[in-house]
Amino acid sequence: MALEDEFLEALAGVGLEIERRLGEAGVAVLMVILVWVFWMTPIDAALLTCFVALIYYRKSRGRDPPAPRDSVWLTVLGLVITAWGITGLVGSFYRVPWEVGLILIGLMLIALGSMRGEEK
Repeated sequence: MALEDEFLEALAGVGLEIERRLGEAGVAVLMVILVWVFWMTPIDAALLTCFVALIYYRKSRGRDPPAPRDSVWLTVLGLVITAWGITGLVGSFYRVPWEVGLILIGLMLIALGSMRGEEK
C-alpha cells in the first residue's frame, strides 16, 4: 500500500471515530464550543459548526434534515455575517475604546428620556 493511501486511511479512520462520537449531544456541543474558542477565523468555525450540526442531526434522528422551504434563515444569516464583517473591518481600521460606546449609549438614553418627558 502506498504511503498516501495509508495516510488517507488513517485520516478517514480518525474522521469516522469523530463522526461516531458527534452523535452524542454533549460531545457535539463541546466540539462547537472548542471550535469557536480555538479557531482562528470565524468563517471556518461557522462551516465546521454546520457540519457538526449535520452529523449530530443524522445520528440523533436517523435521517437527513429536510431541505429549507424558504430562504428567510439564509437571508438572516447572510445579514448577520455581513454586519459582523463590516463591524470587524471598521473596528480594525478605527480602534475606538469601549468607553466611547458607553458615552454614546448614555447620550442616546438621555435623548430618549427627554423626548418622552416632552410627550407627557
